[in-house]
Amino acid sequence: MRAATADSFWTGLFLAGAVAAFLTLLMMIVPIALVFSVRQPPLSGGAALLRYIDSNKVVYVLELVTFVGMGLPALVVFLSLATALKDQAMVLAAIGGVIGVGSEIIALAERRKSWPGWRTSFPFLSPQDAMT
Repeated sequence: MRAATADSFWTGLFLAGAVAAFLTLLMMIVPIALVFSVRQPPLSGGAALLRYIDSNKVVYVLELVTFVGMGLPALVVFLSLATALKDQAMVLAAIGGVIGVGSEIIALAERRKSWPGWRTSFPFLSPQDAMT
């Protein structure tokens, strides 16, 4: 039986980071492929947008899920990368981890503004947005 080392302690996180990296890549490729292969929703007119959603439910939901959800697995990737580099360059790993995680949090906050369903789905996260 092998004794647990400091590196083996992080094996689960590294595996989760690898899976999350694959999911992040997949969530980047799918919307790009959809942009070039599927008719895009109209940019103006609420009734036209609702007709588009009604006739393309699966595509519309897939675009929303990949667009909004892409930042979540990226957070795990940055966390596992910072942990993997902590022994080689602790300061750089910390700075990179903070910048990586911080940028994804900011990106998620910005995506929130572009997704109209956010205000009605999660009003408790931003009370002032729920009031507007």
